Order: sequence, then structure tokens, then C-alpha cells
Amino acid sequence: MNNSSFSLLSRNQDIKIDTNLITANFDGLKSFLNIVISFVYNRPSKEIVFDVVSISAKLKFQNPDMFLSETVLFAGYSIKEDETKESDSFNFILDDKAISVIEKY
Repeated sequence: MNNSSFSLLSRNQDIKIDTNLITANFDGLKSFLNIVISFVYNRPSKEIVFDVVSISAKLKFQNPDMFLSETVLFAGYSIKEDETKESDSFNFILDDKAISVIEKY
């Protein structure tokens, strides 16, 4: 499990990726990497409600530092509780360059 966080409205929002849930697919035309990402959204105060309309995610190779793919997902969440947990499946399209980087390293 890989964990990270980001700040939104002065509160930490947690991200978790279970590496056991990463799958690769090939449909005959394109290669895909499917990654399930879990989010824990923390509401900054009882007076604030916020919506998560879409989520943009980038797939990067860590060493060497290379951009591989990007995807945008319609989320449609309304964060009304102090802590809201959501999970989404992101499909990253891998082009020939991304596949060769993955194979090389």
C-alpha cells in the first residue's frame, strides 16, 4: 500500500494505492494500466461542504523521472461528512514510449 496526501481547504486529504489491485490490459489496439486509488476527504469545518467534480491523475515513472500517462475521471462526490472515503479505478493509456520505459527499467 502506498500512501500520500495533499492539502485542500487547509486540511490534509489522504490518498492510498493498493499495489495488489494494479492490473494491465491490452485490447488489441492499446495497452492500459488500471490503478484503484482510494481517497479520504476531510471536511475542514462543519460549515463547509465541497464537491469533487473531477479528478486528474498523472502516471509517472519514479526513477528515472518520466511522465507516462494522464487521465481525467468524473467523480461527482459531495463531501458532507467530516470524513468521506471514496475509491475510483483509473485507466491510464500507455503509448509505445511509456511501455518501453516500463520494460527497460
